[in-house]
Amino acid sequence: MGSREEEYAEVSSLAIRLRRFLVYVVDVFAYMAFGMVIVGGALVSFVISYFVGYWFTGVGVFIALVIATIVVGKFITTVRIRQRPRRQGLGALVFAISFIAVYLLVPRMFPSVEDYMWYSVLWQLALGIAFIVNGLLVYKGDVDRIQFYVGLLTCLAFIVTAYLLLSDLFLLAWLFAMGSILLVYFVAATLILVKGIRVVTREH
Repeated sequence: MGSREEEYAEVSSLAIRLRRFLVYVVDVFAYMAFGMVIVGGALVSFVISYFVGYWFTGVGVFIALVIATIVVGKFITTVRIRQRPRRQGLGALVFAISFIAVYLLVPRMFPSVEDYMWYSVLWQLALGIAFIVNGLLVYKGDVDRIQFYVGLLTCLAFIVTAYLLLSDLFLLAWLFAMGSILLVYFVAATLILVKGIRVVTREH
């Protein structure tokens, strides 16, 4: 009898760990998909901007951000059924405030750079700030705390992006922003996957 109860307990524990692992897997997908949609949309918008004007690079990135947020958010909210809606709403509000503040303030602080150039890369800074705030103050889970490090790396990468842009190297700044965001999200996805594997493979 005791042996059967132990087996039931082990199966129950495994089911809980697999459920947690599913959340980790979805978070990995979220980072990878978010990065791919942003970069893919930005690249396509850059080609289109050749015919309609470089202002479209900023518009294209914004459209890609909206699509990525909707698609990735749908997967996350479907799996994270236990996450409180109020906390999700607060996280979304942090992102909105971050983007509005960054896009309104930074171009005015550096008027020597064309607005469309800033609009094409400022999403990197806005994402970084939002991730830092959410990772520190909003979300409390183990995976969610990785957002802080993602935000920190993203903001550090933006320093290079801004330096290139202020040095009149718009194309290099834009390409660096694209490449660095993919690398940062790859690091985040790898860390999350490692955590998920540890959850499943632990003995207790």
